[in-house]
Amino acid sequence: MSRIKIEDNKLKRHLFFGLGITFMVLGVVGFILPFMPGTIFLIIATLLFARSSEKFHNMILHNKYVGKYIHYYYAGGKMPLRAKIITFGMIAFSLSLSLFLTLWVS
Repeated sequence: MSRIKIEDNKLKRHLFFGLGITFMVLGVVGFILPFMPGTIFLIIATLLFARSSEKFHNMILHNKYVGKYIHYYYAGGKMPLRAKIITFGMIAFSLSLSLFLTLWVS
């Protein structure tokens, strides 16, 4: 697991916190939209919160929906098979839908 080292400089801490919130929002949007990755943004947010806010860092790590993906990353950077299958399915669906709409509209 990552070690939490809160930044001593108040300006850096606020900057890391603001960036962490931004990446957390992008991560949540990425879990909703099929064309945007969510996990990588949440990993970055977790790293930023480790430097700025222990509360938010723990909130992401212990979240029942995304916490397990962050733990998988910290355990060795491996993506579980189920997540790979879902990701592939969403990409295939998005590409198929795009192709269908492109050919249908033309």
